[in-house]
Amino acid sequence: MSLLKAGLSLIEALEGLGEKEDRGPTQVIIQGLVSTLREGKRLSAAMQAQPAVFPVLYVGLIQAA
Repeated sequence: MSLLKAGLSLIEALEGLGEKEDRGPTQVIIQGLVSTLREGKRLSAAMQAQPAVFPVLYVGLIQAA
């Protein structure tokens, strides 16, 4: 949240978080989100594409926000 308040876009903030992660599952998840967002899709769609990570209820909350 603080990265967004600092003026970074969502993609920039996620890329920054991904760079801090060691190669592993979290980095792969973040890269997937960034890739989907770069295609012009919404964050909720990017999360929905990873159902093993993001529960339906959480995706729904993001859609509603």
